Amino acid sequence: MSAHIALLCFGSNLPTPSTLIGAVQATKYLGVWIEKGKIWHTPDYTSATASYYYNKVVLLSTTCTAEELRRQCKVIETLWGRTPDSKDKGIIPIDIDIISYDGVVLKVLPDFLLI
Repeated sequence: MSAHIALLCFGSNLPTPSTLIGAVQATKYLGVWIEKGKIWHTPDYTSATASYYYNKVVLLSTTCTAEELRRQCKVIETLWGRTPDSKDKGIIPIDIDIISYDGVVLKVLPDFLLI
Protein backbone atom coordinates (compact mmCIF):
# COMPACT_ATOMS: atom_id res chain seq x y z
CA MET A 1 0.00 0.00 0.00
CA SER A 2 1.39 3.38 -0.93
CA ALA A 3 1.21 6.42 1.31
CA HIS A 4 -0.92 9.43 0.44
CA ILE A 5 -0.62 12.94 1.83
CA ALA A 6 -3.76 14.66 3.10
CA LEU A 7 -4.30 18.09 4.63
CA LEU A 8 -7.14 18.00 7.14
CA CYS A 9 -8.83 21.01 8.69
CA PHE A 10 -10.73 20.66 11.96
CA GLY A 11 -13.28 23.10 13.33
CA SER A 12 -15.55 23.30 16.37
CA ASN A 13 -17.75 26.07 17.75
CA LEU A 14 -18.09 24.57 21.22
CA PRO A 15 -16.98 26.77 24.15
CA THR A 16 -13.71 24.86 24.65
CA PRO A 17 -11.33 23.13 22.20
CA SER A 18 -11.48 19.75 23.97
CA THR A 19 -13.67 18.07 21.32
CA LEU A 20 -11.44 19.40 18.55
CA ILE A 21 -8.35 18.07 20.35
CA GLY A 22 -9.99 14.67 20.82
CA ALA A 23 -10.96 14.43 17.15
CA VAL A 24 -7.43 15.36 16.08
CA GLN A 25 -6.07 12.64 18.36
CA ALA A 26 -8.45 10.12 16.77
CA THR A 27 -6.82 10.67 13.36
CA LYS A 28 -3.60 9.06 14.59
CA TYR A 29 -5.29 5.76 13.74
CA LEU A 30 -5.62 6.85 10.10
CA GLY A 31 -1.93 7.42 9.48
CA VAL A 32 1.12 9.36 10.62
CA TRP A 33 1.02 13.05 11.41
CA ILE A 34 3.63 14.89 9.37
CA GLU A 35 2.83 18.22 10.94
CA LYS A 36 0.12 19.76 13.13
CA GLY A 37 -0.71 23.45 13.25
CA LYS A 38 -1.62 25.35 16.38
CA ILE A 39 -5.21 25.90 17.44
CA TRP A 40 -6.75 29.13 16.17
CA HIS A 41 -9.83 30.78 17.73
CA THR A 42 -11.59 32.62 14.92
CA PRO A 43 -14.97 34.17 14.12
CA ASP A 44 -17.33 32.33 11.80
CA TYR A 45 -15.88 33.41 8.44
CA THR A 46 -19.20 32.73 6.68
CA SER A 47 -20.94 35.29 8.93
CA ALA A 48 -23.76 32.75 9.22
CA THR A 49 -23.56 32.85 13.01
CA ALA A 50 -22.09 35.09 15.68
CA SER A 51 -20.10 32.19 17.10
CA TYR A 52 -16.37 31.64 17.19
CA TYR A 53 -14.61 28.49 16.07
CA TYR A 54 -11.55 26.61 17.20
CA ASN A 55 -9.60 25.50 14.12
CA LYS A 56 -6.55 23.33 13.52
CA VAL A 57 -4.87 21.84 10.46
CA VAL A 58 -3.04 18.51 10.28
CA LEU A 59 -0.87 17.15 7.49
CA LEU A 60 -1.32 13.38 7.45
CA SER A 61 0.44 10.53 5.68
CA THR A 62 -2.09 7.73 5.21
CA THR A 63 -2.66 4.52 3.28
CA CYS A 64 -6.39 5.30 3.08
CA THR A 65 -7.84 6.17 -0.29
CA ALA A 66 -9.51 9.59 -0.49
CA GLU A 67 -12.94 7.99 -0.13
CA GLU A 68 -11.85 5.81 2.82
CA LEU A 69 -10.37 8.87 4.51
CA ARG A 70 -13.59 10.83 3.96
CA ARG A 71 -15.65 8.00 5.48
CA GLN A 72 -13.31 7.69 8.46
CA CYS A 73 -13.45 11.45 9.07
CA LYS A 74 -17.26 11.22 9.10
CA VAL A 75 -17.03 8.38 11.66
CA ILE A 76 -14.76 10.52 13.85
CA GLU A 77 -17.19 13.45 13.56
CA THR A 78 -20.06 11.20 14.70
CA LEU A 79 -18.03 9.74 17.58
CA TRP A 80 -17.23 13.29 18.77
CA GLY A 81 -20.87 14.43 18.74
CA ARG A 82 -21.67 15.62 15.22
CA THR A 83 -25.22 14.79 14.15
CA PRO A 84 -27.05 15.31 10.84
CA ASP A 85 -28.87 18.33 12.30
CA SER A 86 -25.86 19.94 14.04
CA LYS A 87 -25.45 22.58 11.35
CA ASP A 88 -29.17 23.46 11.41
CA LYS A 89 -28.92 23.94 15.18
CA GLY A 90 -25.83 26.12 14.79
CA ILE A 91 -23.77 23.85 17.04
CA ILE A 92 -20.81 22.21 15.34
CA PRO A 93 -19.10 19.90 17.86
CA ILE A 94 -16.56 18.94 15.17
CA ASP A 95 -16.15 19.41 11.45
CA ILE A 96 -13.33 17.71 9.55
CA ASP A 97 -12.62 18.79 6.00
CA ILE A 98 -10.13 17.16 3.66
CA ILE A 99 -8.52 20.23 2.14
CA SER A 100 -6.15 18.38 -0.18
CA TYR A 101 -5.27 14.81 -1.03
CA ASP A 102 -2.04 13.98 -2.85
CA GLY A 103 -1.69 17.61 -3.89
CA VAL A 104 -5.19 17.96 -5.32
CA VAL A 105 -7.11 20.78 -3.63
CA LEU A 106 -10.55 19.57 -2.60
CA LYS A 107 -11.66 22.59 -0.56
CA VAL A 108 -10.37 26.15 -0.33
CA LEU A 109 -9.51 27.48 3.15
CA PRO A 110 -10.10 31.06 4.24
CA ASP A 111 -6.87 33.10 4.16
CA PHE A 112 -6.57 33.49 7.94
CA LEU A 113 -6.18 29.72 8.37
CA LEU A 114 -3.26 29.63 5.96
CA ILE A 115 -1.08 31.97 8.03
